[in-house]
Amino acid sequence: MGLEITTSDSNSGDTVYYLVAMGESITSLSQLPSYIIFDRTYIYGSTTASTEHGIGMDGASIGIVDSYCDEIVDSGADAQCLLAYNGPGPFLIQNNFLQATGENIMFGGADPSISNLVPSDITIIGNTIQKNVAAWMGVISDVKNLFELKNAQRVLLDGNVIQYTWAAGQSNAILLRGVNQGGNCTWCVVQDVTLTHNLIQHGPTAISIANPDTGTVAQTTQRILVQNNVLNDFSEAKWGGGHGWLFYIAIDNDYAPPLNNIVIDHNTGFVDQIDIYIGDAGTVQNLQITNDIFQHGSIGGVGAIGTAEGTPSLTSSYVSSYVWNDTVFITPTGSSSGTYPSRTLWSTLAGVNFTSISGTSPNYSGNFQLTSGSAYHNAGTDGKDIGVWDWTCLNNDSAAALAGTFVPSPGCAMSGDLLPQPPTNLTVTVQ
Repeated sequence: MGLEITTSDSNSGDTVYYLVAMGESITSLSQLPSYIIFDRTYIYGSTTASTEHGIGMDGASIGIVDSYCDEIVDSGADAQCLLAYNGPGPFLIQNNFLQATGENIMFGGADPSISNLVPSDITIIGNTIQKNVAAWMGVISDVKNLFELKNAQRVLLDGNVIQYTWAAGQSNAILLRGVNQGGNCTWCVVQDVTLTHNLIQHGPTAISIANPDTGTVAQTTQRILVQNNVLNDFSEAKWGGGHGWLFYIAIDNDYAPPLNNIVIDHNTGFVDQIDIYIGDAGTVQNLQITNDIFQHGSIGGVGAIGTAEGTPSLTSSYVSSYVWNDTVFITPTGSSSGTYPSRTLWSTLAGVNFTSISGTSPNYSGNFQLTSGSAYHNAGTDGKDIGVWDWTCLNNDSAAALAGTFVPSPGCAMSGDLLPQPPTNLTVTVQ
């Protein structure tokens, strides 16, 4: 509690691999560190030497709360504020500022030393997760995703602000896929992931959901819920990468198991190229796209390689089954583009009747809640607003995340009793 953990290394040729490490090579669950909580801790790398990892969280019952992590920078390798691949969890990551050049938070990325281990019961709420545009864009070559899962299950990502990345090492704000990284983790999986009430903005691609990407066996990516999120300013023109997409689904090899049970529901998004891109290989089964409001990109609303946008892409070889209902696409004229399933709705930006909106496409600001006079108010399949409807949680939690004042609130992002509370009889002097 109340510590600064940093490095005095100023040699530009050096690499500090971990500021905090635990459990990474332990082969027995019973020997892992457990009940380790970092509370109001300042994690800071060197401004000249490389720093690859802030905190390695390979343990049981690990908490990172009310803390600050920055200057985790490496031009030639992935660098993470928070990393775990050999810890079973549970993990609580709450009310932190996290800034790193690689994956700000990653689970997986190396094969566990403990057989059949999958990091589990991961709660990530009320954080600001971002990259330093002014200092790193065009300077650091190995900039990657803001949040990535390669081996994780039962994950809640709720009430966070996830922002600022660009095409360099990779091109996603969020990447979800099971990966057998070193060839010895056939059980590696990404499953049972919930993304809710997040403000996700400023990058090439918002969310990529993929089947395993290597020739070695891993388990299918499955049961992913993306609901009540704002996805703003995903632009090829501004952030590069040949993307400008909201969702990239089933992106890797056709020999891998198909994606299964992917639900995209009640989201509001703005993009300059395409909303949902399906391909390049692999398949997705049980894909649900419902109750969303998306700005129709210049390429299309839904697309797949070798097919026209809309229904031809949804019925292509990349999709084995889907549900589609009550999705609004915004076009300059409010007219339809391509052939889409029934209950596809078309509108101009003004015609949606957001409470207030300003800015230049696709980077908007304002209040994206629908007015009571909107045609899409209470018009979803569940009787709620199309697009985001739970504005109380999204607005309150994202504002608190940006201010560093997030606390769980009933009905919104809750951490429950995942971890023990710090003792109450300690005093701390910060010098």
